[in-house]
Amino acid sequence: LNAGDPTLWPRWLLMFGLALQTTAVWLLVDVEWLDGKAAVPATAKQALGDGDSADAKQASDDYRRWAWGFAKKLHTFGLVWFAAAGSWYVFGTWSAGLRESMFQWPMLTITAATALAPGLPWLLMMVGGRRRAVVIFIALAQFGVLGVNAVSRQIAQNLNLKPYWDVYSLPENVQWGPLVMFLAAFVVGLGVVGWMISRIRKCDPAPQL
Repeated sequence: LNAGDPTLWPRWLLMFGLALQTTAVWLLVDVEWLDGKAAVPATAKQALGDGDSADAKQASDDYRRWAWGFAKKLHTFGLVWFAAAGSWYVFGTWSAGLRESMFQWPMLTITAATALAPGLPWLLMMVGGRRRAVVIFIALAQFGVLGVNAVSRQIAQNLNLKPYWDVYSLPENVQWGPLVMFLAAFVVGLGVVGWMISRIRKCDPAPQL
């Protein structure tokens, strides 16, 4: 941990803002696609035995309404946090050369996408309505936000290194062995995550003590 790096805190705070947004999106995925099993609300599905009872449905609807409201607030807070930390990172720690490069074509496209992308999940939350199908697009949009930020960060890092080591001038040498191993592990990881989600969906909420 290089505490003397001036970009350390703004980068960490920026990632915390992204984490808040991702948590908000996950809350919607949980409530719409996992029936709230990851959260197990205290008022919903309290060992009522008959999950189709009027009380259980009312409790579930109340929790669903609360979850959407809380997710919108949390995502909005994360969005403001991201904007503040990102502004500090870009305008407070970037060198003049890096800033000039990132704000010129064609790098301007990735810079603009990085800044504006978090607004897409937020916009879908606000105008899409409380529908399961909308949550799919919200989750995909948030996945895209994280991907765009990762690409943008790597580009900025490469440009920072350019005076000492031009990454883009290196000859391509694809190492197929590690690539295949990574992709295989990635597919297995996705399978494990899918299995975990399927198990969660089949579980009954824990009874309230």
